Amino acid sequence: MRLVRFRFGDRIATGASEFESDTIRVLRGTFFEDPVPTGEEVPFDDVRLLAPILPSKVVCVGKNYAAHAAEFGMEVPEEPLVFLKPSTAVIGPPCLGLRLSRCWPSGSPVVRSMSRSTASA
Repeated sequence: MRLVRFRFGDRIATGASEFESDTIRVLRGTFFEDPVPTGEEVPFDDVRLLAPILPSKVVCVGKNYAAHAAEFGMEVPEEPLVFLKPSTAVIGPPCLGLRLSRCWPSGSPVVRSMSRSTASA
């Protein structure tokens, strides 16, 4: 099952969908509060996927494993490198501009739907 946040027309909603399904079951609340299906279903092709959450801040940990530190020519620090990002750093698909196949398995309904929606954008 996938949990998604999406724009459908003028509204923003949350929903759930099986991996092979082409539709999203709309939820009444959020993923965390009152996530009850409304009975409404919308086609993936008719929605724009959004970032799954709206955080107040993003707490990050960097250079916390050897390969990541090596990218910067550094050793792994003795203490984690912790830094903040603004909430505006969280964007929706397609994964910060990366090719969709790096975000989701190719051929999945999400990739098919997003490929169509980004091709026309």
